[in-house]
Formats: sequence, C-alpha cells, structure tokens
Amino acid sequence: FFSIFFGWWMVDDGDRKQTKLTLVSVGQLTWVGSTHRDYGEANQDGTLVVVGEEGVGDGWVVLGVWDGHGEDGEMVMQCARRTMESHIAGATKGMGGCPGKDSPELSTLLYGAFREAQEQVVAVPLGVSSGTTATMVVIARETGEICSANVGDSTGFLFPLMRDGGRNGKRVVGTPHELTTLHRTDNPGERERILAHGASIDADYVVDREDDRMVLSVTRALGDTEMSRDGISSVPQISMLRSVKDLLAQEPDWMKLESFVVVVGSDGIWDADERSITSDRVADLISEVLDSGTEHKMAERMCDALILLSSGQDGPLDDASAVVAMFALSSHR
Repeated sequence: FFSIFFGWWMVDDGDRKQTKLTLVSVGQLTWVGSTHRDYGEANQDGTLVVVGEEGVGDGWVVLGVWDGHGEDGEMVMQCARRTMESHIAGATKGMGGCPGKDSPELSTLLYGAFREAQEQVVAVPLGVSSGTTATMVVIARETGEICSANVGDSTGFLFPLMRDGGRNGKRVVGTPHELTTLHRTDNPGERERILAHGASIDADYVVDREDDRMVLSVTRALGDTEMSRDGISSVPQISMLRSVKDLLAQEPDWMKLESFVVVVGSDGIWDADERSITSDRVADLISEVLDSGTEHKMAERMCDALILLSSGQDGPLDDASAVVAMFALSSHR
C-alpha cells in the first residue's frame, strides 16, 4: 500500500565531480503556540538534528520537522519522530554514525523511514483520528548530495550564498529553491486526488465523505487512518539533488557559489496568522543575520529570528519550529 513518489530529480552523469561540504553551523528550535500554551496543552511540533562524524562514510547531516494534529497529535508526532530517528540510526549502525559504501541510497533511506513510521503509528489507536506532518532532509557532506522527503505542509528551502565576481566581491543570497511539496487542497494535483476519492473540500479543508465533522487541512500525513478513504496519504514526495551546483543555472554567470543554507519549518513559521513568511523574506533575514555576526552562530540566530518573526505580542499563535543548517563548499574531487 505504500508506494514512492519522486518529485524533481537531478541525475548525475557519472563524470561530474562531486562537491564536498563542510558543516558551518546548525541549530533547531521549537516553541509552543499560545493556542496550546494558554490551555496547558503540549507542543505538538518536534525537531531533529543528527550530525554524523565528518570523514566517516558520507558524513550525513539529518534535519527533521514534525507537526502533529488532532487530540493525540503530540503523541503521534513523538512516535513518528522516534521511529524515523531510530530508522536512520539503524541504517548507520556500525559505520561510526555515518553510512559508507554499503549504506542505502538517500532516497531509499528516507522512504524506509516514512514507511516504518506509518506502520508504527497505525499500530497504535492514537493514529486513527490524529496524525502528523513529517519533513526530513539529508545532506551528504562527502558527496554533496541532498535528499528530502515530506508529507504535509512543513516546508524546506535551500538558499544559495553567492559571491559577486565583480570588484566589490559582495556576498548575496541567490534564488531560493524549494525542497518540499505542500500537500494541501490548493495544490491542484492534491485537490484532484482528494476529490477522486469522493471527499469534499470546504474552506481548504478535506471533509470526510462519511462524517462531515471530520476535517483535515493537509492531504498527506502520517496517521489519520480514518481519513485514508478520503485520499489522505502517508506516501512521501522524495526529491534528490545530486549537486547543489545544479542550481547555478538559475544565477548570473559572474556569481560564484560559496555556501548555502537549508531552512526547514513547520506551518507555524510559514503561515503565522497575518505574518506569513515568504522564502524571499527568509532570504533577507539570512543576509541580516550573516551581516551582524559570525557564521558558526548563524543557524541558532536564524532559528531565534524565525520564531520571533512568526510571533505576535504573546509569542507564536500556532506551535512553531525551525531547523537551520549552513554548509560551505570545501573542496572538489
């Protein structure tokens, strides 16, 4: 019942030189929203950062964000997060915390993590009427490959950091590149799929075809098995970037790629009430943070800034989570 779907896919031609990456900075932050905090309820968001030992295997860096929903959303989120982290750890067991030549392809690794998480969530009654989004990004420092997978609306972007080859040598943030797909009813493909299952859509919510009291704002999630009859799917969309240098085609010839930043956030970051944050606004924020401090603290300061940007006077309305990592192109081979 669990089939894989690939989004954009950039294939290595075999002769291309791989790009080695150096992790400059990484950080994570999750904050309970006032809609839960004011009623003494738990934060339904979760984050994950796993940094493998550099120089061992492919030197994976794993970033993750989950956003639970429903009455038992926090427990479903925790179950999915633990299972997926354990799956990653199992794939790297005996390799010094990192995969080697015999480790699975990144896409296979993420596919397996989502499948196992869905199986665990389904095995407990909590996953019947509650669920969670899930987004994971894996960066292989030894090869420069980047693989991402997601269900739901926790979104990830890659921001290239370019150096102007002209006289001023100014560093600028290049065109943001979306790593994930929004699984909502305003996505035409998702909308068509949901309607084909006989469900209805009201005010951007999927409405169960048998019980109109059951509604959901995302079209894919882990859990929510009651609404699988409505087309709610646990199948992730998986995207693979063989080299970040493939993004250079979008930039002027005189710009040199030096580094990049990956930002993954829950919808509490991107859809914060009337303060919705666009990728262009995050690009501006990256420039501001880099101009005002050292690079090795960049990710932590970005997480703080994103939470602040998504907050009102009493903090975020919804639970809000951000994971940020900055990488430098260190060498080529």
